[in-house]
Amino acid sequence: MSEQHYLREPIRAIKLDESTNLVGLIEQFRYTSYQSRNLYNAFHVMELMQTDPERPIVFLTLAGAMIPAGMKGVLNEMMKRKMVDVIISTGANVTHDVVESLGFPHYKGSPYVDDEELRKAGICRIYDTFLQEDGFWKEEEVVLKVADKLGDRVCSSREFIYELGKELRNCESFVGLAAELGIPIFCPALNDSDIGIALTKYYEQRRGKDRFRIDPIRDNYEIFQIFVKAKKTGIIIVGGGVPRNYGQQIPVIAEVLLKKPAKLNMKLGHEYGILITTDDPKWGGLSGSTFSEAISWGKYSIEARKAEVYCDATIALPLIVGATIQKIGKQLDAKPRCRFIWEDDVLKDIRFEK
Repeated sequence: MSEQHYLREPIRAIKLDESTNLVGLIEQFRYTSYQSRNLYNAFHVMELMQTDPERPIVFLTLAGAMIPAGMKGVLNEMMKRKMVDVIISTGANVTHDVVESLGFPHYKGSPYVDDEELRKAGICRIYDTFLQEDGFWKEEEVVLKVADKLGDRVCSSREFIYELGKELRNCESFVGLAAELGIPIFCPALNDSDIGIALTKYYEQRRGKDRFRIDPIRDNYEIFQIFVKAKKTGIIIVGGGVPRNYGQQIPVIAEVLLKKPAKLNMKLGHEYGILITTDDPKWGGLSGSTFSEAISWGKYSIEARKAEVYCDATIALPLIVGATIQKIGKQLDAKPRCRFIWEDDVLKDIRFEK
């Protein structure tokens, strides 16, 4: 290769002044290095995904506990602006949202405290964030109330969280807002959370009696139907863990159920992908693995537009979402909202409404 092949585009120094906004800053990242350039790439993929005329169904996966970190406003704005159509979350995000909605906010704290003192005071710590333990007892009351209301039936985590959201509809709640807007929230590891603990109490109380039950395999069947009815799909991945794997394996479920091996259908997979993670691929874990690796599993189309950002999501997500809203806000407002029409566990239709 000649020298000209490699030395085609020089790095440009960032220029800042009083007029620089989020869009102006992040678009300058296109000509910088390291994770700032990756942040621009994610912003660019977000713009392509949100303005695609074929109106992709966009999945958002949320690992860890983004709600205690103050990200609820970002998530709510993404839902209001139709930037996301389906959410796959840890039980922690749903739990902490319910707790906040019941009047128990998270507080600025410090990792340099005596945790034994916190325990005695009934305060739980998430790194540098504090929360009163009493909030979990109130959350338990709401969970048990919803479980009793559902009666003797089997449902998916989507249905349960929808009913939970209806209880919180009048509160500042991302679960409540999702219910109001018709955005399904799937929680494939709901048992691994305080809500799961509350449901364990419900299980113990109702042993041998009629009771409500969550079927996690029904989750698979429901989310598979969303994927196969969509013209295109994109995915925004915040962190890793179960939500990321679950969101990425949907095309694999489709491959199996539709009996279409990847080698015969190389385009079966998500067509847009944004990954925000702090994990590293070289340890072999899924949370830090690359999109390139995921293509080998058939999780993404070989033609997918994708970008990976190795950055704290509490930094990267607000910057990407904020810049996108600043740049294409009017186009987001003009997008049709996605409505899922369910009949028991069957997705009858996906409708797009202005």
